[in-house]
Amino acid sequence: YFTTFRSERTTTRSEEIVQIDQVLALYEKDSDKYNEAVSMKMKIVETMEKELLLETLIKSRGFSDAVVSIGMNSDNVNVFINSSELNYNTALSIYKMLKDEVGVNPGSIIILPVYSQV
Repeated sequence: YFTTFRSERTTTRSEEIVQIDQVLALYEKDSDKYNEAVSMKMKIVETMEKELLLETLIKSRGFSDAVVSIGMNSDNVNVFINSSELNYNTALSIYKMLKDEVGVNPGSIIILPVYSQV
């Protein structure tokens, strides 16, 4: 599950970056369209870096795997952890970590346990 999710996310983001690069090739530097495309590309890269950081931090809490998906057009953050259950203390520690590391509002976070044998 986790490998497939990451693979599909990477493929989608790579396709988005290729499309943005095509837009960048069409417009002059410093034009509005060019600057908008650069901004979009930087947002994608920043989001990818945050997801990787958060996944690593969650795994450092003892989970064998985790996937984080940050919404590109919303503040939503979905966290999938490799666990058969999710208790209050674990959820609270993940919420706190997301808030502290990337300033995510806990009301925008969904944490779901997905048990997958590793």
